[in-house]
Amino acid sequence: MLRTFASAPEPRKRAREIYLELAGARDWSASERDEIQMFGDWLQSYPATDQLRLGCEKIIASLT
Repeated sequence: MLRTFASAPEPRKRAREIYLELAGARDWSASERDEIQMFGDWLQSYPATDQLRLGCEKIIASLT
């Protein structure tokens, strides 16, 4: 998921795509779904571009 992040012309769009991929999966536990929702809420707050990759790394690490 993150391999393409560095080369993404629009990092905010790529972060949103990662969120949609995670949110679309059906096999998450309730607590994992809550984490994904919090990530989505964080994205809606328009974090600084340099924070997007870190946020994506954190959510992916917490789910694996």
